[in-house]
Amino acid sequence: MQLGSVVFHKTWRTWLWPLTRYRYSNRPLIEALRTYLGDRTMGEFWKADPPMDVVITMHDLVENRTRFVKPWKEEYARFPVWKAVLASSSVPTYFPVVDGRYVDGGVGSYANPCYIAAYEAAFCLDWDPTETTLISIGTGRAPGGLKPGEASRFFAWQWIAPILDAFIGDASDQQVRLVQQFFPELDFRRFQIDLETSIPMDDPTALPELTRLGERLGQMILNDETDPKVARPAGKAGAAS
Repeated sequence: MQLGSVVFHKTWRTWLWPLTRYRYSNRPLIEALRTYLGDRTMGEFWKADPPMDVVITMHDLVENRTRFVKPWKEEYARFPVWKAVLASSSVPTYFPVVDGRYVDGGVGSYANPCYIAAYEAAFCLDWDPTETTLISIGTGRAPGGLKPGEASRFFAWQWIAPILDAFIGDASDQQVRLVQQFFPELDFRRFQIDLETSIPMDDPTALPELTRLGERLGQMILNDETDPKVARPAGKAGAAS
């Protein structure tokens, strides 16, 4: 919470956006990450006792694919953890592209990593799904907000936000349904909270509200109140609706 106003420090770049390439310098974020993570590399997770598996997603714009940065992959063994986290945090238009090619892994289908985690546990680590619990915690479901007929009056640029929300929301729920459908023996629990209003990702003044929502979600986890909106089983052709 103390770093919010430091990482999202508003400068001329912020006020002039979208005339600038991005809103915030990533230097404060880099300094914070290096302070807490040091020079640790991804491979060190796997060399620990016991070995620890970590998957960090980042999107490679040069190769146009999502990279799954894992400690047991040789190509990422010497990759700095701070840089992997930086790339995975670099939302386009908010922060600059990392190394000229890497941005937030959530721009693809993997903003919700629950399917990646299930796949990793079952097929990479050979964990027994009947002895495995996977807990997925959402960051809040965006509210609707549009009134009937409102979209009919949209100009071209006004479509950007609702279309992005649709892509991100549907992709997130899709990952949950994939886990439910293809890993039925897994003890999978998805927890999500519905937001009352949209909260900008770069607003440090919203931290008290985010804390309140986090405490509420924490209570839902203690009560095992999973997300009912993605608990519906897949339908079958010809079945009664």
